[in-house]
Amino acid sequence: MITILHGDDLVASREELNKIRFRYKSVDLVDREFSKLAQVAASQLLWDDQRLILVENFFKEKAKLELSVVTSDVVFWEGETISKTALAQFEGTKGLRIQEFTIPVLIFRFCEAIGVSDKRRVYELFKEVLKTQDVEYVFLMIVRQFRLLLCPDLATGWQKDKIVSQGKKIGLDRLKLIFEKLLLIDYRSKTSGLINGLESEIELLLIWI
Repeated sequence: MITILHGDDLVASREELNKIRFRYKSVDLVDREFSKLAQVAASQLLWDDQRLILVENFFKEKAKLELSVVTSDVVFWEGETISKTALAQFEGTKGLRIQEFTIPVLIFRFCEAIGVSDKRRVYELFKEVLKTQDVEYVFLMIVRQFRLLLCPDLATGWQKDKIVSQGKKIGLDRLKLIFEKLLLIDYRSKTSGLINGLESEIELLLIWI
């Protein structure tokens, strides 16, 4: 069976990947090199249905896969959305499961507004997002946004232009300070050091930004 997990919602796709991994006794992690994937997939040990092959970011290098070599369960995890052209090679494959994880549009709007829009509007978007998403997930998305703002080359496609524009408006020095505060919040949340809770910490951060 071949499973493909992809999309821009890395938090959700990783959670699904972990669920799958726990079903197997052992997992073979293979890099993007096709030769190594073929070698592992052809191994007699992999006829055991308790083994799983895990391949990360295989399609990032526009790699192509000869499906005839795959005789065991394989999961492809991609840290971005796979193009329709890349997915086309799997058409007609039996036992294929493709699952795309997409970040809700409202979260994009919220993250893109931080530091550049009216603070009241940002706060309103934050509260609106919390109606459908856990605060822990929203915090991770804020961290993700500022990581991209500090390293815009990590962004791809249409998102990169928006990231560059937002980053320029906030300024590099300010971005570094904000990211340091995010790291501090993250540390405190993991060590029971948040007095008022994560939601309140985010609200204070949004006011400060």
